[in-house]
Amino acid sequence: VSQSRYKTRRYRARKKGNGYKPYTLKQIFETYGTNCYLCDMPINLEVSGRPGSNLQWRSGLHIEHFIPIALGGPDTIENVRPSHAWCNIAKGEK
Repeated sequence: VSQSRYKTRRYRARKKGNGYKPYTLKQIFETYGTNCYLCDMPINLEVSGRPGSNLQWRSGLHIEHFIPIALGGPDTIENVRPSHAWCNIAKGEK
């Protein structure tokens, strides 16, 4: 996960007054593992989860906020989960 994405999440949470606490990918994987929390299948950590970045982007990593920042969720380790890029995007379309 790029540093700019981390800063963007932190900024959005601070702007809304939701709170944030720094965390690392290592902490996320130690806490929740490397399976997608939505479908429970392994996440491909070797590919980018950015749409169109490669043929396997759907299986790449997204850091999903369990309670979205827009709905008051904080940017903390307790409120994030690892997910497949596609599972995260498809969840938002339902």
